[in-house]
Amino acid sequence: NNGKIILRIEDTDQSRKVEGVVENLILTFKNLGISFDESPDIKGDSGPYFQSQRLSLYRKCIDILIEKGFAYPCFCKPDRLDKLRLKMQSKKLSTKYDRYCLGLSKEEVKKKCASKSHVIRLKIPDTDSISFNDLIRGEIKFKTDEIDDQILMKSDGFPTYHLANVIDDFHMGITQVIRGEEWLSSTPKHIVLYKAFGW
Repeated sequence: NNGKIILRIEDTDQSRKVEGVVENLILTFKNLGISFDESPDIKGDSGPYFQSQRLSLYRKCIDILIEKGFAYPCFCKPDRLDKLRLKMQSKKLSTKYDRYCLGLSKEEVKKKCASKSHVIRLKIPDTDSISFNDLIRGEIKFKTDEIDDQILMKSDGFPTYHLANVIDDFHMGITQVIRGEEWLSSTPKHIVLYKAFGW
């Protein structure tokens, strides 16, 4: 299809970093005779592109989402989230965040952001459903009340897969997204992000 091939290293989970993996990956591609083009948004460099080196771009995008009301800081500790998860499971409800921190006042949020570790969550819109066309399954619809307010930015300042991939796919001119079946339930979250950014 006369497209470009780029190599993007999705290394935002620093706890899973393994030395030598990237070099081995590049060598494998080289042995297969596969070379890479440059990304449209990064001129003069054929990659690989490391998401860990693009943090300033993700931070700017998070600020836009917060300003527009599509994301919010969350200060909940793991023990509170564990209790919430168990409570919802015992009631046979889908486990998702209860938006406790969304109810905090602007003053409280500002004060806590300055002194407490926190994450940034996506605010799923209060619409009835999100639908999209999958090339294999056709139209797929998800009820928004069953979609979790996903974490977009971790407390260490690194984005999650969901945020980084949507931003990079847009900026790098990715036109087709092919994922395994297990990622189907993430697609509505990515659609929300695309709409929030106006892309």
